[in-house]
Amino acid sequence: MLRTILITGSSSGIGNAIKEHLLEKGHTVIGIARRKQEKNHRNFFPYCIDLKKIKELPKALEALAKTFPNINGLICNAGMGKFANLEELSLNDLEDILHTNFLSHAYLSKYFLPSFKSLPHSDIIFIGSQAALVGEKKGTIYCASKFALRGFAQALRAECASSSVRVCIIQPGMVETEFYDQLYFTHGDSPLHSIKPTDIAHTISHILEMRQGTTFEEITLAPHQKVISFKKNKNY
Repeated sequence: MLRTILITGSSSGIGNAIKEHLLEKGHTVIGIARRKQEKNHRNFFPYCIDLKKIKELPKALEALAKTFPNINGLICNAGMGKFANLEELSLNDLEDILHTNFLSHAYLSKYFLPSFKSLPHSDIIFIGSQAALVGEKKGTIYCASKFALRGFAQALRAECASSSVRVCIIQPGMVETEFYDQLYFTHGDSPLHSIKPTDIAHTISHILEMRQGTTFEEITLAPHQKVISFKKNKNY
């Protein structure tokens, strides 16, 4: 069954891989990202929205929903990472991370939930992180945002159990994307040390194609070997 799916963070990394995979499957994809995106497929509709600006979301989503009233899937993927000791983070850092990684996803879910509940089937899928499983040094706010998202997904899943809305959260380990370009660490060099964005995209397809009576509540995807490589450049 072909779907109309909204994806956040669709311009690069995991979001771009999900977008490309769903387009190949024949779905219609609305992609939200901070960066301008090219309309490179007849079924792809890009929107430039900065999810950190929470107060601007109601107006932006209202316009989007009028154009696409048949959205029946939401993939909350957008995220940002900044890792440092807590006292080294500014108030803007705290707000940006929490707004992007958690609060924007909570608001998107709240916005679309009433219409989703009126449909015969719909899905809300969150891209979380293994940082939601164990808190790590220099990850206070990043881990907090992912822990919050995980708890939100679990509670929302319970709230939606009596409706047709399925809620799932995917917890990936280190993924081979540009996420680590501006960080002081990255995954190891071996293919065994990271997962591919396409691994997550294929998992998304499996969730969407599962029969209506079955829900994936939480899926953890991990590299076969966990190896963290610390960069020598001290400017990170």
